[in-house]
Amino acid sequence: MRYPIGDVARTLGVTHAGLHYFEKQGVIAPTKGDMARRTYSIRDFIRLVSYRKYRNMEMPLKVIAGQFSAEGDSFPVIRERVQRQAEQAEQMARRYMRLAEDAGWFSSHIDMALERMDRIEFAVMPSLYLLSVGDEGCISGERQEQQIVSRWLSELPGTRVSVISDKEGNGRYGYTVAENRAEELHLTDSPAWRLEGKNCIHTFTKVTGELFDQPDLAFVSVRRYMRDHNLEQDGLAVAVILCVQCHGEELNPLLEVYAPFK
Repeated sequence: MRYPIGDVARTLGVTHAGLHYFEKQGVIAPTKGDMARRTYSIRDFIRLVSYRKYRNMEMPLKVIAGQFSAEGDSFPVIRERVQRQAEQAEQMARRYMRLAEDAGWFSSHIDMALERMDRIEFAVMPSLYLLSVGDEGCISGERQEQQIVSRWLSELPGTRVSVISDKEGNGRYGYTVAENRAEELHLTDSPAWRLEGKNCIHTFTKVTGELFDQPDLAFVSVRRYMRDHNLEQDGLAVAVILCVQCHGEELNPLLEVYAPFK
């Protein structure tokens, strides 16, 4: 039995041009009837289904065409190629699981921020790894440090743009990653350093775009609270930038703030 090109294309979810490509590559051999109308055998169709199988494994088009050519690959070569695709798929699956976890983290913390804006609470800051380089903390003129930052940024949104400040009020930018994630992804090498979880003053706050030039603005409310209650900052304070609301030229970063105290 022969099948017309339209039926084959619609069933496979490919274009007529795609079928013509595989014909030119010798993958299939349709019969040309009146007015050059092509029809396809069950052999052609099954070969095209196999093509879809390999495409769903994200193999390159040319590689698949070569495998189906007259000088195609042996079983061991095919097996090795499929194994490589399996390993890549597993890596992608882990990446997407991390992405789902990290996007969920941001979503839930934005929800908490909207519910508990400017509420001062006591909490334990999670253990983090911190990277802060160059004059302002985000970018360095040193090539080696640029490469390290690039590695951290490849793990966004698990890597979180943050503001840090010492107890003297010297604020700067940096990047933070949860301790377990940093260890899993091998982001713990110098110049990154570990921030141990401590008892903290915790809040969510919205600030103005002046934060970008004055990073210590992130800690105004927690510092006021500590001053009013005779508390002293104990180590670096950290504020994660959850998102930035844009309204015309006005920018309002939304922050989650931890300030350790004693």
